[in-house]
Amino acid sequence: MSATLIAAFYLLRSRASKHAFALTLSVLVASLLHAMPAQAEIYRWVDAQGKVHYGDLPSGAAEQLHYDAGNGMQDSADDEPEQTTTVHKKSMTATELAQCLRAKGAKYYTASWCPQCARQKRMFGQGGRALPAVECSLDGDRKQTRACKRADIKSYPTWEFADGQKSSGVKSLVWLARRSGCDRL
Repeated sequence: MSATLIAAFYLLRSRASKHAFALTLSVLVASLLHAMPAQAEIYRWVDAQGKVHYGDLPSGAAEQLHYDAGNGMQDSADDEPEQTTTVHKKSMTATELAQCLRAKGAKYYTASWCPQCARQKRMFGQGGRALPAVECSLDGDRKQTRACKRADIKSYPTWEFADGQKSSGVKSLVWLARRSGCDRL
């Protein structure tokens, strides 16, 4: 593929005006950059009691998982025990984290038609039912509810914390625990 790009580069340079050349080069670079996925390092390990743990730092014989912003986790947690996240050497299940988020006054703004929202909820496994969720869509429509309009929600999913700060996008369980203060329990 790179040989093709180099050939196209020289062909355009020799036949096109400087403006057309710059525009074509910009489009080529932008499409290459767009194709690069965003990734995060996430580790999984099983403790002596058989609990599955997830964290952003490796521990013992941890297996590194890859999170791709375009495709999500590259493994399926549906057949595994409930997720456990470890923050500062303290473990909690995803359900406990969801309950803590609710107790700390966090809100999870979501829409039934939003694939990123579904991905975020799946990260909590069974604990997804305990999330402090605020549904923003009206009967699956893309129109917003009054509550979401009042909260000035612009994208989904959006997390709002007790201090009023908002953060949009899919967040790791570790990030949510740290941001909400659930890691200090």
